[in-house]
Amino acid sequence: MPGPEATLSWLFFSFKGRIARQSFALGAGFLLLPQILVIYQIVKASEADAQDALAFWGLAFLVCAVLTLWSIAALFVKRLHDLSLPGALVILSFFSGVNMVFFMFLAFMPSKQEVNDHGPPPFPKVPDN
Repeated sequence: MPGPEATLSWLFFSFKGRIARQSFALGAGFLLLPQILVIYQIVKASEADAQDALAFWGLAFLVCAVLTLWSIAALFVKRLHDLSLPGALVILSFFSGVNMVFFMFLAFMPSKQEVNDHGPPPFPKVPDN
């Protein structure tokens, strides 16, 4: 069973397939960048007492937060699929205190090398000759 085509929209918005720990960690790190930018703009607007800019960046933060939550959930589910675990465990990523331990677990556990219901391994091991 071939895996889905690896595109950015698949990586950040689809719940199908598998990703390796490297893709998971890099994707999660990438998702921090827009949040940092928006928070920086909010702080800058609040220091300048610019109410219109503050309202705009506040709305941008809400949009960014929703998209980021969806994308983080998609990354977590695909990583869980890679470890042959149920995608429903993504709920653990929303509990404070557990989420960092859960993230570290997913970031450091090696991929299962067997084909599972979600496709082939993201980076299959090459047999030694």
